[in-house]
Amino acid sequence: MKQAIGRRILASLVAAATLGSVAAVGAVTAVAQENQPVKGSSVVINEVFAGNTKESGDALETRDDWVELKNTGKNPVDVKGWGIYDEKQKKHFTIGVDKEINTDTVIPAGGYLVAYIDYATADPGLGSDADSVYLTSAAGDKYDASAEVDSTSWDAKALGGGEMTTKQSWSRADDGSFKLSNHPTPGVANDFTTNDFATTGESGAATKPGQSDAKPMEVGDWPGLDTVTAIDAAGEFGASGQEGDHTDGNLSGLVYDTANNVLWAADNDLNPTLGNTEDKGPGSINKFVKNEQGAWVQDPSDGWTFTSSDGVVKGGKQLHFKDGKGGVDSEGITVINGDASQGVFIGAERDNEHKKTPRPSILRYNVASRSADINGDGAEDLTATNEWDLTDALKEAGVTLEKGGDANLGVEGLAYVPNKVLESKGFKDKSGNVYDSAKYSNSYDGLFIAALEKTGHLYALALSTKGNVDTVQLVKDIAIPEAAVKSGYTLSVDVLYDAESGKLETICDNSCGASEPSGTAKVATWDVDKATGEFTIENIVKAPGETVSENTEGYAVSPNSSCQTNVSGASDASKAYKPVFFADDGVTNGHSLRQGWLACDGGATPPTEDSTDVTLFGITDFHGHIENGAYLATALKQTEAKNPNTLFVGAGDLVGASAYASSIQKDVPATDQLKAMGLEVSAVGNHEFDQGADDLVNRIVPQIAPGQYVVANVTGGALEGKIQPYVIEEVGGKKVAFIGGVFESLLSSVSPAGMKGITVTDPVKAINQYADQLSDGSKANGEADAVVALVHGDADDLKGLDANVDAAFAGHTHLKKQTATDVGAPVLQAASYGEAFATVDLKIEGSGAQAKVTAVDPKVNDVFAADGTTPLYEADAAVKKIDDDAQAKAKEIGKKQVGTIDADSTFNRGSDKVGDLTGRGNNRGVESTLGDMEGDAALWAANYSLGDGAADIGVINAGGLRADLDANNDKVITYQEAHDVLPFGNTNAVVTLTGKQLKTLFEQQWQPAGAQRPVLWLGVSSNVSYQYTTDEETVDGVVVPRGHVFNLTVNGKQVADDATYKVAGNSFLLSGGDNFTVFQQGTGYVDTGFVDLDGFIEYLKANPGLKANRSRLSAGFANVKLNGDVLSFDVNGLAYTTDETKPIALDLHVNGVDFGVTEGVNASNYGEATNQPGAGWVTVSKTMSADEKAKLIGADGKVMWNTAEVKPLYTEAEVQAAKDARQHTNNDGNAGNAGNAGNAGNAGSAGNAGSTADAKTADLAATGADVVLIAAVLASLAIAGSVAMVRRHLG
Repeated sequence: MKQAIGRRILASLVAAATLGSVAAVGAVTAVAQENQPVKGSSVVINEVFAGNTKESGDALETRDDWVELKNTGKNPVDVKGWGIYDEKQKKHFTIGVDKEINTDTVIPAGGYLVAYIDYATADPGLGSDADSVYLTSAAGDKYDASAEVDSTSWDAKALGGGEMTTKQSWSRADDGSFKLSNHPTPGVANDFTTNDFATTGESGAATKPGQSDAKPMEVGDWPGLDTVTAIDAAGEFGASGQEGDHTDGNLSGLVYDTANNVLWAADNDLNPTLGNTEDKGPGSINKFVKNEQGAWVQDPSDGWTFTSSDGVVKGGKQLHFKDGKGGVDSEGITVINGDASQGVFIGAERDNEHKKTPRPSILRYNVASRSADINGDGAEDLTATNEWDLTDALKEAGVTLEKGGDANLGVEGLAYVPNKVLESKGFKDKSGNVYDSAKYSNSYDGLFIAALEKTGHLYALALSTKGNVDTVQLVKDIAIPEAAVKSGYTLSVDVLYDAESGKLETICDNSCGASEPSGTAKVATWDVDKATGEFTIENIVKAPGETVSENTEGYAVSPNSSCQTNVSGASDASKAYKPVFFADDGVTNGHSLRQGWLACDGGATPPTEDSTDVTLFGITDFHGHIENGAYLATALKQTEAKNPNTLFVGAGDLVGASAYASSIQKDVPATDQLKAMGLEVSAVGNHEFDQGADDLVNRIVPQIAPGQYVVANVTGGALEGKIQPYVIEEVGGKKVAFIGGVFESLLSSVSPAGMKGITVTDPVKAINQYADQLSDGSKANGEADAVVALVHGDADDLKGLDANVDAAFAGHTHLKKQTATDVGAPVLQAASYGEAFATVDLKIEGSGAQAKVTAVDPKVNDVFAADGTTPLYEADAAVKKIDDDAQAKAKEIGKKQVGTIDADSTFNRGSDKVGDLTGRGNNRGVESTLGDMEGDAALWAANYSLGDGAADIGVINAGGLRADLDANNDKVITYQEAHDVLPFGNTNAVVTLTGKQLKTLFEQQWQPAGAQRPVLWLGVSSNVSYQYTTDEETVDGVVVPRGHVFNLTVNGKQVADDATYKVAGNSFLLSGGDNFTVFQQGTGYVDTGFVDLDGFIEYLKANPGLKANRSRLSAGFANVKLNGDVLSFDVNGLAYTTDETKPIALDLHVNGVDFGVTEGVNASNYGEATNQPGAGWVTVSKTMSADEKAKLIGADGKVMWNTAEVKPLYTEAEVQAAKDARQHTNNDGNAGNAGNAGNAGNAGSAGNAGSTADAKTADLAATGADVVLIAAVLASLAIAGSVAMVRRHLG
């Protein structure tokens, strides 16, 4: 952005006022009646700004003066087509028509409209020394006195002998007279106080300076050296010495990448640098690195530099929007957690190819690999992978960016702040409640803070991406506090988050402070006020050296690890400073990038001779996922290359519950990989105890050596003398102690038989005891220079670790977390399966009890890109070979037979098109024979591993089934075929839900709005049955299907809301996966330690000749119609979708009323909808007698569905038998008594009516007859005439 002072200052004043459009704000003091215009209109000229010049600048780089109109009446007035004339000449401006168009020409009562009346031609053009302005109710080539509404004039005398400056306006006073004001206030009440600027209130609405009692903040001096040095070459940015309209450089935002020691910069127009001085072009990302001499230069590798048309080596990659088009006006720039591995994020104002059209947005760019030079100008081109349009979010905050001047008043600065930081500080969102990240869609575990030039506000935004759709939510509108505004801090042009201080810093360029003739650039530090939960400015300082008077639009701070002494220009050579960086959009003296020095206070002391930096590289919950090991190995090698003093550590569950190829080989492949990578030490996790403490000591410990396991809070039994509470590793001349721990409820998560004599205590207390001992200065009990906790427990449970613990690595819950202990030590949790790793640098000075340890740059790093499948690292060849060999061997083992299935049964996943075997697995929204069988297997496995009664029902998510069982249809099941069904290596678990929560679980099969699949059907054990109605709801403007579950039974008994049920399933699902979030409300979670595949294998062995269900365990009702005595509805969900036998008719009773046998069941999808649960359906209709109507229709005229017997019929013989039974019943005079629940069904299933509640779960697979679907339908369903579906629209 290229811009001088005046218009920029005005922009910071306007806030809720919309430049070039209506600024609708609250009414001010009414104009006295005697001063109303003679024409009687309530619209008056309220303020005129005539002092705009090219030198004072404006957003169009032209010359805009403006006239503000005010509606003093009680009703809105539309002024479209009205004219503004200068001295009764032909030069005029037509509101709503000419040039900078006011898109909304209706002025609300008490509101304002600001018209920017001259443009490139300077028409009409207002004189700053003397002129007149006329408002007319019509516009033409000539001024028409009869249409005049209002006018005002000024001359040198009225102006006090001079002329209006760029900081003054001709303004109407409360008495109706006009006089000079030192406060141009477009879109807000006029101001004649001694202050200099209008500003914005906390709500974002414009307010008058001086109306609050806030006292100005003190502006301090720069807390470092008051000198800066240009670090770019003269003319490196721009086209110095060339002719044209655009010769200057345009360097804007900066961000320091602490992970890679890279300085990233945003240039908002690379064309001048490329030698094109005529047109505005795409902005760029520029990458600065240190060369061998320690100087900052643009990265000479990977296409970051190029040779310009004049033969000079310059840098930058051009930026295009997500559609690959346009030229991004790149202003703000940031990365996530100080690391560009997740991309570089750009804050943009507009498309430079359409420079009068706002396009406020945040864009993400992949900077990890080379790109192409698309247009052949020498610079490579980058296309955004994501684009978040901020238009609606800003509108929610009351801000609209209009075409014209507003196009250059968009996003100026951008920063990223982790959710944990905001939540820990008690930051309050727009609702006034403490920010809860779970309430916002967020793909990046944090918020982006955007600085908007138009208002001067910061906006906290949550960004998310689902599929190819990028969405943004406004979390908070953050205004500059009035005390800061009164100190001359009026606008933020760049913003950064300092992870080491946990605070925001913003910079305002030389447009800051109108009371200062040229303005002064200032840096403000923000933090969350603990009392209010609001961001506020703590202090303001002047920028150093010449940056104080420059167009300083970028600001970046290096980490504390960059602190150094003996800095040139320092009066005290022993005092430490660290580099900071400033970008000058004005290219002062030919330079755009400068470096300054910030004092390193507190613990940011530079290295001493007795100082060593130790890097810790940690993983957790690897679970033998050897397919990811090779990528981890490369990440580790890269870390070791940066610091040879690197130690590889773990937080438990490195083996156990492992992926197939490792699990089937007793985790030898996993331990081989860990040894090849150089594992030093790990905590013990619960899965290391899967086969008992003896197995851990005698198999796993030797298998992982020379790596060691440690645990301080688990003692006795087989562990005695075999596993130590801690070990001390020496690296770089320093002793680092690693103390192990595991969560206190360990014994409830493993088999008691393997834990004889074992005692488990509080891990935090045990670790603190040893940490204190290792830090007390007594060599008799061991001493360390630094202490690190390795704990197999959630990061949030480790806040009580004491001050002698310098860092901690956590695990167990498979979550990615970064937090801190109560005393500030970092706690890192690197998710699971080798998909992430955690790093922290320990700066260790001194030794023993006198050692000082500083944890620097703690973070959790991804191994894969956001899609979860694309690795961010190359595979290490040696570690990859271990995986390849293991997979080959596992394939041979996989040929072993583990079970058989019945000759007439198939176990398939759902298909989109009924009967289409090629589409098996495409449809996760239907009940399937495989899913129901795996529900039986989950229940059986839980009771097998934990004992009878450990679980009541079993469930499985459709996405967990990755192949059909017995794909070759030989009725013999091999180990490999079983593995192909369940390949993820999840463990089986059990969680307790209430009956009410269990009902919610099945209703969550209908997914949230925006989900990729609208329905995800659960496989469920055969002792469960339920029915559902279907309708549609509108959520966030999207029509989505919804299901409402009723008559839910377990073992033939109705589920009661307050009863409890133990649900067995895989750990992914029972942790809330696939949006089944009700599991997170459950209690008594128990991990069986049994991998789901292992449980399935045992189930197959115990149940040879496995039989599939014939009928589904659920059915749906829809399209209910009542026409007089005729009641009709559709029954759907009667059929499986692949090659299973399909019903041909339906035998139905409802509320004791016989609906007879309805033939012609349609086996296709209900309504031909895919990914829906209703395959197999039929319409049922009946003319009711008076007695039947009394049973079915309530007093309110709605259908009462209380009980129903739903029996699918599969053969003509079954159809005839059902008809014959009715004839026999009618002959006996017992019609209507067939509606009793539970008389037929899947005879072999434990949950069928007539079976006992204590039926052995091993019998669950012995199915083959019809399932009885007992429907106690909703108490009432609204009858919608001829409407096919009940629609419920949510506001």
